[in-house]
Parts: sequence; C-alpha cells; structure tokens
Amino acid sequence: MAEKFDLVIIGSGNGGYIPAIRASQLRMSVALVEKEEKLGGTCLNWGCIPTKALLHTAELLNAFNHSEEFGINTNGFELDYEQLADYRDRVVGRLQQGVQGLMKKNKIQVFTGVGSFVEPKKIKVEGEDGEQELEAENVIIATGSGVRTLPGLDIDHEKVVSSDDVVTAKDYPNSVIVLGSGAVGTEFASMYSDFGTEVTIVEVLDRLLPAEDPEISAELEKAFEERGIRVMTSSMADPESLEKTEDGVKIKVSPVGEEEQKEEEEEADKESTYGGEAGGDGETLEAEQILVAIGRKTVIENLNLDATSV
Repeated sequence: MAEKFDLVIIGSGNGGYIPAIRASQLRMSVALVEKEEKLGGTCLNWGCIPTKALLHTAELLNAFNHSEEFGINTNGFELDYEQLADYRDRVVGRLQQGVQGLMKKNKIQVFTGVGSFVEPKKIKVEGEDGEQELEAENVIIATGSGVRTLPGLDIDHEKVVSSDDVVTAKDYPNSVIVLGSGAVGTEFASMYSDFGTEVTIVEVLDRLLPAEDPEISAELEKAFEERGIRVMTSSMADPESLEKTEDGVKIKVSPVGEEEQKEEEEEADKESTYGGEAGGDGETLEAEQILVAIGRKTVIENLNLDATSV
C-alpha cells in the first residue's frame, strides 16, 4: 500500500528542500526522497559550500604570500591541509544539520533511497531498509547534476579525479593537470596554485572561461600566467594516451584544429566546453593527478522516466 502525500520531491538539494519547506508552509503534506545519507545535494555536500571553504584558505595563503608588500612580516607559515579538511567538513556538517533540522521543523518526511517512477504519480524508493511506495498528486524532480567525463578517461578517485574528489580529499597533489577552464576548472586551478601545487590548465577553445566575456578571459589568463599557472588553450588531451605511473599520470595534449574549435565555440554555452578532435603534434604532460572539469550532466538515469510523460 503506497503512502500518500500532496507532494513528493526527488532530490534534496536547493531545488528540493526549499520547495519542500514552502509547500509545507502552504499546508501540504510533503515527502522528500534522497539517495545519499546526508541532505543538501551537490551545492552543500560537494559543490559551493566545501569549495568556498577551501577557496577562503587559498585566499588567505595568497594574502600571506604578498603580506610584505604591505609592511607585514609573517615570519613564515605553512599549510596544514589536514586541519583545513577538518574546517571544511565542519562547515559542511553544520549546514547539513541545519537542513535536517528544517525538515523536522516543517514536518517534512524524509525517505533515504533511490527514487524512481512506477507510474506518473507513484514513486518507488529503494533503500537499505527495503522498498517503499509513495503516491502524490504532485511530483517535483530535483535530482540536479553530476560530474561528467570523457570516454576512456574513467575517474578512479585517485589519479584521475573530479571536483567531488577535490572537496572531500584529505590531501592535495604536488602537481595537477586541469582539463576544462569553466568555473570549476579555473577555481580549482587558482586554489591549487595558492597551495603551492604545480598547475597546468588545458582548454579546447582559444580562451579561458569561454562562456564569459573575452575581456574577462584575457585578464584571467594574464593573472594565471603571472602566478605560474601554465595555460594551454586551443589544446586537447587524448584520453587514449592516458598512462598511469607509480608517481601519477601521463597524457598527450595536442593543438586543436580550427574547424573543430569553431564547432566547440558554438557549443560553449552548453554543459561542456571540451570536445572535438586534436590535431598536429603534441606534448606529453606529467602530473600526480588529472582533474576532470569538463562540465556536468543531468542526473536522470535512475528515475525510470519512461513511466511518465516527461
């Protein structure tokens, strides 16, 4: 027998828990389905919040490195990444508890498990405690997005990593190749540089942040190069050339042909700005890690949308 609600929401990120609260305030009975143990979705757990905690420390390190210009002698300092990771996790943990408290306060029933459609108004939740069915006149799909990669460039969470790995890691690499120069790629390239990591950023189009104004791209590239970040635009890494070594990874990066680059420019406002075919001679880059930051994909694979009109 399915448990009945006025509204079922699949996903507990910003697109899920905020409508859940508002619907409850409007006297609707609400069920919130979340596949992860913690509420809050990508932004809270693997995106904005932990990233900004790390970037705050990077900003302080950058300021300390230039403090003598302003008459301040710090007499030496070093990054304690273990302590930084604890700080990051505390920030995330406090907000996780806050979201959990808001669900309880607003009498929103939370179901932990993978939600999928049985019928347009019937949801199956498969979790550790078994299977449950929920029924509602209204359903909101708020499953958000997940990290994207290239065929042949499988994320192993050790040498080939995603942004999810960066914001949960207990350490940081001495060298990194960042594939993609959108918001995610440039943020982490900047952060790692402040941490003292040797950074190379690879972008298939002819400028960083290709979805932004060209003036912004030019200023960012200038700032990156002044900070020692190697910028390789109009370049593409070949996933088939990936070699994992004892110390890290090797991958071939080659110039991108003009025709392929033009095609990518037309796609720059979409999820990814990384594709096409490499051309000409290239060079092999080596680093401890490759950070894949080529965009994100919509999370729909477990929803069984065929059971609906979506």
